[in-house]
Amino acid sequence: MRAVTRFSMLTLGLAMIIGFSSTGLTRAEDAAPAKATGTISGKVVDGDGKAVKGATVNAIPGGEAAPATNPGGARPARPAPLATTTTAEDGTYKLDAVPVGKVRVMAMLRGTGMGRLAADLEVTAGKDTKADDIKLAPRPAGGGRAPGAGGGGDAAK
Repeated sequence: MRAVTRFSMLTLGLAMIIGFSSTGLTRAEDAAPAKATGTISGKVVDGDGKAVKGATVNAIPGGEAAPATNPGGARPARPAPLATTTTAEDGTYKLDAVPVGKVRVMAMLRGTGMGRLAADLEVTAGKDTKADDIKLAPRPAGGGRAPGAGGGGDAAK
């Protein structure tokens, strides 16, 4: 009886191995390819050029993937961030695992303002892309756009 049980377990184990390998579940080449990514690093400053701690920094799709307006002229829907982080004590940030291609980098801190880089960045696989400083500017009264807050931006080193 004991020999039959061992034989049955061995047979079952072999059948499972053969079954999984024939379905491709063990083939590494069938796995989804990893998306190529890079990093972006830079600094966020206020209107006086002082470092801004605790600002939220987002990378969103850039280039043609970021329409100026929705049909009918309405403000575009905000795209989901590709990567997000918060600035350190010295205002520096590093966005990790940013998909390769054109991205737009924006920063904001409630009570201080918002800003973005003047131009989209091109992220390269496995490389760190150095960004110009992002200068935060307060929104003017009435809800208009502040300089550097989404209308082209201030990007000064």
